Amino acid sequence: MLRHPDRTRGIMLALVAAVCFGGYFVAMDAVAESDLLWVLFIARTATMAVLLSVVVWTRPPLSSASGAVPGLVGIGIFDLAGSAAFLVAASEGLLSLVSVLGSLYAVVTILLARFILKERINHWQRTGVACAMAGVAMIALGA
Repeated sequence: MLRHPDRTRGIMLALVAAVCFGGYFVAMDAVAESDLLWVLFIARTATMAVLLSVVVWTRPPLSSASGAVPGLVGIGIFDLAGSAAFLVAASEGLLSLVSVLGSLYAVVTILLARFILKERINHWQRTGVACAMAGVAMIALGA
């Protein structure tokens, strides 16, 4: 039993995120043969509905940092492009391979934090990156 409530909360949030990502990948594969623009529109609309619900429910303090808008727009564009690339890959290839490679975004985030922000990577992050890379290698080898 974990004795640290922060760790327990973190593990629970990670499990919820894993289930949500898995559901997203399966749902996107199911509609990958449909019109790409409609699929992206519905996915983004659902995301915004969930986000707005969380904001209304938790009522976090919102600041008006207008300088962040260009960065947020860029993030949105890259996110939309990534979703479109995932849909194309899922409709043209194996969902099992595409979803595993798509889930490596966390590895990219860790590496960007390390090399751009000069953050330290702790033991668990290194272990996670190693496990993710080992999983990709096993898939590539057909294991």
